[in-house]
Amino acid sequence: MRRRKFITSIFVTDNIIGIYCYNKSDNSNSISKNIILEDGIIENGYIKKPFILLNNFKKAFKEIRFIPKNINFVFWGDNILIRELIIKKEDLDKDNINDYIKGQIGKTLIFPFNEATFTYSIKEETQEEISVVIFITDKDIIEDYFDVFEKIGIININMSLLSENINYLFNKSLDEINKTIAIVSVLDNDISVHIAENNMLVFGVNHECEVFKDGICSMVSEFIERIANYYQFNLRKGKRKVDNVVVVNFTEAMSNNSIINIDDFDYNSVQLDITNINSNVSWEDKHSNVASIASLAKAKHFDKNLDFKIKRFKPYNMVANYIFILALFIFSTISLIYMPLVNYNKDIQELININDNLLIHQQMLEDNILNNSSSSTFEKNYNYAFEKITELSTSTTDYIIDILSLSNPNIEILDIELNDYDKKITITLTSVDEAYLYDFSISLYEEFGISGSETTGKWIVNPPIIDVSDNTMEVTLYYA
Repeated sequence: MRRRKFITSIFVTDNIIGIYCYNKSDNSNSISKNIILEDGIIENGYIKKPFILLNNFKKAFKEIRFIPKNINFVFWGDNILIRELIIKKEDLDKDNINDYIKGQIGKTLIFPFNEATFTYSIKEETQEEISVVIFITDKDIIEDYFDVFEKIGIININMSLLSENINYLFNKSLDEINKTIAIVSVLDNDISVHIAENNMLVFGVNHECEVFKDGICSMVSEFIERIANYYQFNLRKGKRKVDNVVVVNFTEAMSNNSIINIDDFDYNSVQLDITNINSNVSWEDKHSNVASIASLAKAKHFDKNLDFKIKRFKPYNMVANYIFILALFIFSTISLIYMPLVNYNKDIQELININDNLLIHQQMLEDNILNNSSSSTFEKNYNYAFEKITELSTSTTDYIIDILSLSNPNIEILDIELNDYDKKITITLTSVDEAYLYDFSISLYEEFGISGSETTGKWIVNPPIIDVSDNTMEVTLYYA
């Protein structure tokens, strides 16, 4: 199924997940899905069992047969605080608006969260001050939902308030935009009232209904009246009042019964049920019907998203960091272990090559001497003695190998210089502690120094000559 032709929206309560995939080509082919959640997975909007919630989402998308890359996540409004803040431009100083709001948290902005995240919109601006509307929520809620959605494979998550979507769909004319409108949503026993001035939400309250009549909350009119009066007289000091009321019922068909009493209502009202907005829904799918509002608004280019500032660690950044760490490990391994070993082997191989060349020259000389029939008895005896000494002597390459065999991680051999003329080997080494250098020089003489009658495997004729400076030691050995 091609996911690009769908606009997917999600609405979640403590008990149900509602998903609506709006088909941009043909709404009749849109997909609606509702998943009932067990108790305790979500409590008051907070995710308590993320892995179980993740499995429920995977189950839902498996039944839908595609996983969207982009979603619209709809808030009912009970976990979103709306506050209006007047900022004097002289108070901004060098701060921008975002930093100024951060500085007001805990002072003029109080909220019941351990750590909040927020976004804001500029309502009005004059030469002296700026009026901003701030939307605040608990950072944990946003991050928990981002964690779940990213594990599913969703990349872009647009968040919005249901009331803002409804306002966008039904408050488009210039005359209506300039009025104050109360957007009321009713879902089972939950009532949400948000007030918009000049097409911008400035206040919101949620309420749980306790009195029902014929399955419909009978307190809607009273609640709207109470909130409208609070807005008019407390927030606006009688200077502004609610002009229109838009009521959207998601609970059940209103048929001939109104959820507000028109005769006793002092406001111009429009009462709609979900079928007035989207004919391609059924009343049983309450929560996906709420999600469908966001999909319809997005299809008509709604762009007032709640852009909460959450720093997320992108998966490709994590992969890049792993690659960087691996590359650094490989480089360190080559620099500290492999390259010194290669250099040591190269030095040994050069010494072996020199020795082989000398042996070749020796053999050539021997052949010339043997071919010379005029050799005297003295010369023959001399050659015999030389061959015997050569046969019994130890190769200087063996001395180098003996030295390297005693090396350990506490020291680093910087150089080995061989002077065959003086029968001398000079070793330059370093360590973080001079004690390791002395231990190494002592162990050389103990292991290979000629002492007493035991000469097997011994070749150092005198104790080492040591010169130490700044954790660097030069050891001179004389061999037989």
